[in-house]
Amino acid sequence: MEQNSSTSKRKKDEVFSSPDSITDYKRSCNYSDSSDSSYLCADLVNTNTTMSSPESNPSGDSEFLDRLVNTLKDPEVLTIIVKAVSECIAPVIKQEMSSLFKKQDKLEKDMKKLKATLEQRDKTITTLAEHLDRSEQYSRRNNVRIMGIPEEDGEDTNKLVLKLAATIGVVMVNEHIDISHRVPKYPPTRQETPRPIIVRFVSNSSLRSMLGGRRKLREHREETSNKKLFINEDLTRSRALLAKRARTLVAEKRAESTWVTGGVILIKLYGGSVKKVANETHFDEVCELVKSKMIINLSEDEEEEK
Repeated sequence: MEQNSSTSKRKKDEVFSSPDSITDYKRSCNYSDSSDSSYLCADLVNTNTTMSSPESNPSGDSEFLDRLVNTLKDPEVLTIIVKAVSECIAPVIKQEMSSLFKKQDKLEKDMKKLKATLEQRDKTITTLAEHLDRSEQYSRRNNVRIMGIPEEDGEDTNKLVLKLAATIGVVMVNEHIDISHRVPKYPPTRQETPRPIIVRFVSNSSLRSMLGGRRKLREHREETSNKKLFINEDLTRSRALLAKRARTLVAEKRAESTWVTGGVILIKLYGGSVKKVANETHFDEVCELVKSKMIINLSEDEEEEK
């Protein structure tokens, strides 16, 4: 029995003496290449443990390490080791990857739901903002804004409005005015330009009469030095910005003219068509239309040059 054990140890020790001896060792132990690789690896590890002990390796670790290095240089040994390790970790990696894919699928579904919720919320906010803007503009339906009237200490804005009305040939009395006042100062310091006067008339007919005098007001501006005197409908902040952008289109020669009536901005394009603008969506549609017309005109000009 002791003789058989000594023979087995001697065989294992000879494995590390030369890379070529690994094949002979496998044959002597009846190992096959495919089915018994893990057993061979375990046997080599056992040999490692045996040879690392002081009793079995009295010459020290240096000789063992040299033999181990030589053995690991054998491609067949490396193949066995890689296969054994792969067989151990492959199921773990597969399980972890499956778990990660499931988490990724769940996150993608959650992201789609969140995106749909946010898009719906944005639509709701836009709709509510447009409703609020329409309501606010309706509350200003009898208002005008007068710019360019110089400020005076202790002034009566009603009298200033009536004086302007008489100048442009509009018949108006104090009873036609519900209330008038200057807009607040922002910031509250004295400004170089006079603040606009907001006037609310008691009826829409009085407002139309005042707006009807704007043609005469243009003539009055040309006769006087006050070039900043204007009478405009009182627009909400968002519509006032749209009106300003519409005037920019006209200044850039991308539209023929623009004006405001009933709180709605009207833009006349080259070619005669008139577009109504009451919100950002309407204005974006007009800009796209202007852009497409410019492209068509450019193409026509290139054809004429040819």
